[in-house]
Amino acid sequence: LAGTPTLIEQLTVMINDEDAYAREAAARTLGRIGMAAASGAVLNALTKAMEDPDANVHEAAVDSLTRLRKIRATLPLNLSSARKNPTEPLPV
Repeated sequence: LAGTPTLIEQLTVMINDEDAYAREAAARTLGRIGMAAASGAVLNALTKAMEDPDANVHEAAVDSLTRLRKIRATLPLNLSSARKNPTEPLPV
């Protein structure tokens, strides 16, 4: 995605916004971006957001961390499968 690093930087700032809706949106968006967002800084920001007093922000952070960790966990398996069967589509 073009501009993804800039977007990710903006979202990691936005996750600390005063407005709970902005924090929730940032947390959910980081989870949807996928592997591009799975940097240490993003994971730290989402981990911090799990302590947010707003339940929606907390839930969004937990959902996003779960999604990113699943992506990270399956990546080696997907790459191994791709090496064995290069013409087969990767599982999503």
